[in-house]
Amino acid sequence: MPEKNKKRLILIDGNAIIHRSFHALPPLMTKKGELVNAVYGFSSTLLSVI
Repeated sequence: MPEKNKKRLILIDGNAIIHRSFHALPPLMTKKGELVNAVYGFSSTLLSVI
């Protein structure tokens, strides 16, 4: 199969990425006091994979 016709499958363990991001990143909070460090870490990781 030629290289240009190969399809790529990427599996993402979202639970592990969110857990890792929550504990690895410093606490990031919204103005309402909600923690968003896990969301930020997950988004950053996902964007770096794409």
